[in-house]
Amino acid sequence: MSTRRRAAMRAWRRSALRTQEGRLERTSVHRTDTVPLLGQPVCHITTVHSPFDFRVFKQCRSLAEVGYAVDLVACHEADETVQGVRIHGLPKPPGRLARVMVWPWLALRRVLSLRTRPVLCHIHDPELLVMVQVLRVCGIRVVYDVHENVAEDIRTKAYLWRPVRPLLAVGYRLAEAILMSGVPTVHVIESIARRYRQPRVVVRNLPRMADVPPRKRPWQDGTARLVHSGIVSRQRGIMTLVKAAEVLAGKGYDFEMRLVGPICGRGLEADLGRAIADAGLGSRVLVMGAVSFGAALAEVAEADVGLCVLAPEPNTLNSLPNKLFEYMVCRLPVVASDFPAWRPYVSGLGAGLQVDATSPAAIADAMAWLLDHPAERREMGRRGREAVEREFCWELEGRKLLAFYRMLLDRNAYEYCPG
Repeated sequence: MSTRRRAAMRAWRRSALRTQEGRLERTSVHRTDTVPLLGQPVCHITTVHSPFDFRVFKQCRSLAEVGYAVDLVACHEADETVQGVRIHGLPKPPGRLARVMVWPWLALRRVLSLRTRPVLCHIHDPELLVMVQVLRVCGIRVVYDVHENVAEDIRTKAYLWRPVRPLLAVGYRLAEAILMSGVPTVHVIESIARRYRQPRVVVRNLPRMADVPPRKRPWQDGTARLVHSGIVSRQRGIMTLVKAAEVLAGKGYDFEMRLVGPICGRGLEADLGRAIADAGLGSRVLVMGAVSFGAALAEVAEADVGLCVLAPEPNTLNSLPNKLFEYMVCRLPVVASDFPAWRPYVSGLGAGLQVDATSPAAIADAMAWLLDHPAERREMGRRGREAVEREFCWELEGRKLLAFYRMLLDRNAYEYCPG
């Protein structure tokens, strides 16, 4: 094929992909083009996340509900079928090095041994990029779900020697570009998606309205309950939250703060317990630890204020935490980091207050204002709930993922062109 003809073909492909991306963004709740090619087997793969991870299982469940045959390969103690999703368990890796070097190949072997070979594999971890080209050689389409800006995340990894972090970040970008050439991508936020070639789609990590439990605790002006739901780590601002709670207690407020989620970070559990004890907050700050997703959402539903004060780091500045929307769907006003990427969803909607996440005093002042103004607090919660019902729920957002699958699998709609 001549150079001119190859250039013309590439231009045609880019034009077709831009058209398809525009169609995906305009997907409406009334469209019917998200109906799958019935019975198509697809497989989601993760060696990092639990099979019941908020994003991973929600996607699998939605695909199964509309007729896909969905397998999920993940670290789990047993093989089982849950809500139409067939989970194929892998043993948990003994350490980080084994997870990176060995577990991708265990996952690949499990995928290739499935009774029905999938037509598409959806991978959720950067460690799994090494298997992409092997899957494609086997005739399996691949989608990479970019949960975060991995290169920027590498720059803040505490377990890596600081001088080598920039080199590893650059190395990762190069390796990613090589390993996933021509691979469609799914993203949680537009600022990350712009760095990748088409075909791509932004599917935000939004809550399912159907998962929200009813509130049992009455709305009242007595002891206020503040909740942090999600990973408990220094990066998530936990130590700053404890200091803010100390400031709030010093002002005489009657409150209880619940930290719901797994504790992540070497020595953090001991440091957190010591900080709570030293501040005299043993009866006010409760560390709930790791619980199921349903139990965590139940804790959120019973609270009065949601807390999401992530530390301003390169990766968190371009994130969109699902907990923001979990709080909103449960009618909680939000105290959140003042990141530009979050403003349209918090202060822009009038659904909460945004603060300097490095300042315990600023966080305490925001919490105090909400506790002093119960009517405004409930109005913020109402606005957040209405926004979720209107445009920030998975029942609407998930349709973009279904349309993307339809585009990739329907050869009449899209010809899969690697490179």
